[in-house]
Amino acid sequence: VSSVRKKASAVGGSAYKKGRGGIFGVFKAKKKNHILDHVDSDGGSSEHGREYALKTIQLNRITDEFIEELRNEIDILRGLDHPNIVKAYEVYENKRQIFVVLENCSGGDLYARNPYSEKDAAKIVGKILSAVAYMHQH
Repeated sequence: VSSVRKKASAVGGSAYKKGRGGIFGVFKAKKKNHILDHVDSDGGSSEHGREYALKTIQLNRITDEFIEELRNEIDILRGLDHPNIVKAYEVYENKRQIFVVLENCSGGDLYARNPYSEKDAAKIVGKILSAVAYMHQH
């Protein structure tokens, strides 16, 4: 676990950044020999490991109450298995950050796409409602 934490904390400087918020960062990552490592900046996957999204959460910027809520949400997410809900595979934590190894969703940002037709939008809403119904059942 300590080697994973070491690798995970080193990802920030050289990994392909997928997104960033005030307390969150999301990077493309891959696992090699049971150690999380970054993906080349071109975003290509490697024959050595599957591609993941590594979400980092800065603990020093949030309250203890919010940290507990995040831990609870992560635990719930890890227990869900639905094709329209991102999968959380592993969680690592040190004094400053939580690292969540997630399924890599490569579809991009909905707002960056051209407008959807009514038919396509209905399909997407159907998938969202399927995921929400699944969560309410579990």
